[in-house]
Amino acid sequence: MGAEWSFSDEAARFWLKTQDFEAVLSYMISADNVFLALNESNAELGFLALQNAAGGIVSETVQALAKNQSEIVEYVPYQIDQCLLAKKKNIAAKAVCSHPHALAQCSIILNTEFSDTPLITAGDTALAAQQLAKGIISPETYVIASEAAANHYGLVILKKSIQNLAKNKTDFIVVRSTEKR
Repeated sequence: MGAEWSFSDEAARFWLKTQDFEAVLSYMISADNVFLALNESNAELGFLALQNAAGGIVSETVQALAKNQSEIVEYVPYQIDQCLLAKKKNIAAKAVCSHPHALAQCSIILNTEFSDTPLITAGDTALAAQQLAKGIISPETYVIASEAAANHYGLVILKKSIQNLAKNKTDFIVVRSTEKR
C-alpha cells in the first residue's frame, strides 16, 4: 500500500533487506488494490499499514482484512518521521496537504503554527509531494511527507520530525492471501 517514496515504500524496503529473497515492489496505493493483486495471483505478498501510535488504526486496512481471506505473515514496526515540505523557501502557506493519518500525527504543529490554515487531505503523503512538485496543487501549499519524497521531488524541507510523538511508530503487516484459487 502506498506510492513510491511513501512511508509504506520505505518500510517495505526496510523489511525486504531482512529477507533472503528478491522482490519487485508494485505500488497499489489502497488496501483493496493490494488484496485484488493477491487474490488474482498478481502478487505473493502484500505490505499494509495497520496502526500508528498517534494516528490510530488504519481502518482501510482493517476493513480489507475483514473482506478477504488472508494470513498475517509478519509485523513490521517502522519509525515515521514526518517533514514539512514546500515548493520553495519563504512562501507563506495558504493550505497544508497530506494523508489524514499524517495530519493526525502532526496535529500539535498544525494547531499551533497553522491553526487558521486549511487542511487538505490526500490519498498518500508521497502523492501529495508529487502533486506539489508537478504544480497540480498550489505552490502556496505545504505538504507533510517523508524526507525521501522531498529529496526525490526536489522540494524544500522546512522542518523535520514534526510529528507529535518522537517515537512515532507505524505497525505494518505483511499479508498473504489464503483464498482458494
